Amino acid sequence: FVPDRSGQMPAEVTFGYEDGSIARATTTVSVGIPGQVIERDIPLIGQARPVEGAVITVYERVNGEWRLWSGAGTGQQNPFSTRADGIWGFAVPNGEYRVTIEKEGYDSEEKVLTVTNNILGNQVELGKPLPVDVRAVAFVAAAITLANLATLASLLNYLWYLMTQPFLIFGARKRKKWGVAYNAITKQGIDLVAVRLIHVQTGLVLQTRITDEKGRYFFHVKKGQYRIEAVKASYLFPSETTKGLKEDDEYLDVYHGQPIDVAEESDLTLNIPMDPNNKDEPPRKVLFKNFLRKLQNVIGALSLIITFIAFVLQPGWILFGLCLFQLATYLVFRRLIASRKPKNWGIVSEDASKKPLDRVVVRIFDKKYSKLLETQITDSRGRYGFLASKNLYFVTADKPGFERFKSEDIDLTKAKEQTIERPIKLKKAEKPPSAS
Repeated sequence: FVPDRSGQMPAEVTFGYEDGSIARATTTVSVGIPGQVIERDIPLIGQARPVEGAVITVYERVNGEWRLWSGAGTGQQNPFSTRADGIWGFAVPNGEYRVTIEKEGYDSEEKVLTVTNNILGNQVELGKPLPVDVRAVAFVAAAITLANLATLASLLNYLWYLMTQPFLIFGARKRKKWGVAYNAITKQGIDLVAVRLIHVQTGLVLQTRITDEKGRYFFHVKKGQYRIEAVKASYLFPSETTKGLKEDDEYLDVYHGQPIDVAEESDLTLNIPMDPNNKDEPPRKVLFKNFLRKLQNVIGALSLIITFIAFVLQPGWILFGLCLFQLATYLVFRRLIASRKPKNWGIVSEDASKKPLDRVVVRIFDKKYSKLLETQITDSRGRYGFLASKNLYFVTADKPGFERFKSEDIDLTKAKEQTIERPIKLKKAEKPPSAS
């Protein structure tokens, strides 16, 4: 029989001989989940919905050709239909295998897997195709939407944050302790980090939380062994900066990716440091990317108009839903490109004329590690401003036609105001003498 749980468990093997005698031997077997078929469903981010009745067919490579694996003498069925829990797996000789996964109403999947431990299995996601009559409209809407987004992963993270934030607010009144995903250098919480709870034995993602604006999250878990992953663009986990630390400034229970043994049902509220991983790109490239972001904003607004026109020409619930989706993605995009701004501003101006300078690339660096923390571009009034914590920093400013500016060290280790808005004056670059 198939055990109903994973882990180490006792087993007994019975041997029958031709003379009618019987011998028994006891042992311990390790039971795990080789693979599972789940449904790919965006509204259920972080949850695994098993697919029952998916047909798994296994082919083996023989003399360079794919042939249906017979499973002779093993008692295993090929093809095989998944149970209600979507679990599947085969015990096979080591080698290369091709696996097809099919179910009516879903897109088919195919994988080529190399087996080295005699266990053939993998997690497979099946998606449902769109209805034929709306594919053209959906394709246009999706293309515009994707062009409008910084990253699809950031969109999904933020949508999940919006759906769960009301529960987070209600829970905040009762909860006294949270886990925090924070910048390992500035010690500030990081919002919109995807924090995933993973079961160590199966490797399945059990829960996903998206941090709020203060970087907070929590998991409520049962007894077992888990690990946590934290993912956000421009950040690295686990942190190399805080490697080996159990306490970091005001943060206790600092987590570095190691397995977590939970003895009884409880909350997981570990603090997760992440290293900033911003690239120090040339000013022209930074300005070009800023132009593209503005262009994406225009495209996002255009997508709303296109989808609305399609709805007027052919009213229906599907297109009405697409209109709402386009509006939501436009607002999400505006939120993703927005950054937290300080109340006070610094002004970048020309040294001689005192005139404010726009389109100046201003960067803030951590002094100890010389790591780039954030990049801003001044507006038409020459304004910039960085939120900071108690640390040592320096700031640079670049604009074509002007000399590069680098500030003295800015020490905020004892400062009450944790913002950087010092005035910056740029001198025009001297033109090289012309050849006579």
